[in-house]
Amino acid sequence: MKASRYNFFFQDCEGNHYAFNGLSGGLLQLSETDSQEIQEILAHLSDCTIKKDIESGFWDPLRQGSFVLDDEVDELEILKARNRLVRFSGNRLFLTVVTTHSCNLRCTYCFQEHHAESMRANVQDLLVDFVATSIKSCKELHVHWYGGEPLLCSPVIRSLSSHFREICEASGCRYSSSMSTNGFLLREEVTAELSQVGLEAIQVTLDGPPDIHDKRRPSVNGQGTFEVILDNVVAATQHVAVVLRVNIDRENISRVPELLDILEVRGLGKEVLCDFVPVAPLTPSCQSDCFSMAPDDELRDVMRKVAKSTLDRGLGLRLPSIIKASHCIYDDVNSFVIDTDGRLYKCSVGEETSVGQLDGTDPRKFRLDYLPWVKWIAIDPFADAECRECRVLPLCMGGCTFKGLTFGKKSKCPVWKEHPEEYVLLNVAAGITQPIP
Repeated sequence: MKASRYNFFFQDCEGNHYAFNGLSGGLLQLSETDSQEIQEILAHLSDCTIKKDIESGFWDPLRQGSFVLDDEVDELEILKARNRLVRFSGNRLFLTVVTTHSCNLRCTYCFQEHHAESMRANVQDLLVDFVATSIKSCKELHVHWYGGEPLLCSPVIRSLSSHFREICEASGCRYSSSMSTNGFLLREEVTAELSQVGLEAIQVTLDGPPDIHDKRRPSVNGQGTFEVILDNVVAATQHVAVVLRVNIDRENISRVPELLDILEVRGLGKEVLCDFVPVAPLTPSCQSDCFSMAPDDELRDVMRKVAKSTLDRGLGLRLPSIIKASHCIYDDVNSFVIDTDGRLYKCSVGEETSVGQLDGTDPRKFRLDYLPWVKWIAIDPFADAECRECRVLPLCMGGCTFKGLTFGKKSKCPVWKEHPEEYVLLNVAAGITQPIP
């Protein structure tokens, strides 16, 4: 019998004590006495008397939550197997489809080059053929609509959605879709129509109260967009799940509470999940105000404050899964971004992630550029000595591949790496993780 290497013991600001296990996600709420006693026992499991105590019914929750394990259990191998099954099983096909590079907003920090190119009919046909061929070995197809502004090409979305649904129905495969949209064209009738062809969730960005948002995300003619987008978000909640993304940096962080006040007044609650994202330095306009390269303590403090402020108002909070099989869907072998010209990428950020092209002459309906594809797919946290020894590996699974390749290894680590208990408590506060009964 041995203690898990991924046990965490901590308490919240109200004095409640918890034990969390990163391998299973097991969470126990304990008295202070029980917490101290369990930690003492786990530190001395070689003692035969203590082993006998653990086998009694009082300690069954420790087994159930994987806080204690049989000696032959290799936790790292379990994580590795879980990772391989998710990344390489091929059970799910995940496609981010770029319908157009055109956009009706001119966001000051946007890293994309906007031009009028939209997905041509012949590329749409190639994409349908690609899906029909690839889906044969899958149990699920998820499509994420992206741009530019994808709603500038609503007819393309409706047409492709119909084809994808027919293919999935014929194959006994589940179909679902989501969308990243600036929300300006997201009138209620548009959302209702798209929900009928499989749209389940949207992500819309508001970067602060009106004066901040309108400065950062004006329309193409320079007009403000906040009020139109917020009205559309409120209406959209009647038809789809909504994630409200807030890009945060040093300039707008102090104004986030004002935005949350507005959301609360408009009657938005936990049906809208707020997602606070530190701006990455991908464009010159982001460099000076960027939080992503800030000292860990500074960024962690920022994220803690905005999360608490959100929950205090009864709003929803979007958090990544507390434990992961892989860090990101783009790490999976069957995940691609499909551009308007049929090019395939492994991430929606960066030309350097290009890995192939749709190709009607190939039996698979696509052609891989093997070496860049292998460079991405071969990224493996279990081959990294630091990751293998890291106690937050089950909560991180190696971090963002794109950040690691672009900004270096350290940029991949989560901001809460040295204080994982804060992240677990945030999940508890958000109602995402509940104690084991």
